[in-house]
Amino acid sequence: MSNNKVKSIGYNSFGQLGYGDTIQRGNGPNSMGDYLDFVNIDQDIISIMSGGYGACIQTVSFQIKCWGDNLYGTLGTGNNVSLGDDPNEMGSYLPSVNIGSNLFVTRYNLGFFHVMTLSDSGQLKAWGHNLGGQL
Repeated sequence: MSNNKVKSIGYNSFGQLGYGDTIQRGNGPNSMGDYLDFVNIDQDIISIMSGGYGACIQTVSFQIKCWGDNLYGTLGTGNNVSLGDDPNEMGSYLPSVNIGSNLFVTRYNLGFFHVMTLSDSGQLKAWGHNLGGQL
């Protein structure tokens, strides 16, 4: 079964919609339905979650991949480069978050500037902004 069809609408100043640009979607005539493109996910997913300035998917291989604003390391890529706001950053170009060896994410949640995951072995991992003790 293929379930990699995702459409995004709304604010997009950091590429959080995943279209490879920073153009808002859904706020004009002919911007919804068949006029709205699919986001390039390029793989089967279990779930998708969006937060304040980003979004994450969980793939069928239990990997987490995130895009959007990365000022505080929210995407888990080891840098602060935003993804999804330029061409060739989505689909197969989108890196997986390194959760650790032999760990499989069973649950995850995306906050405004942070992500938390729960592994199959019960380990909780979090990354991103920690100004208010979120992590």
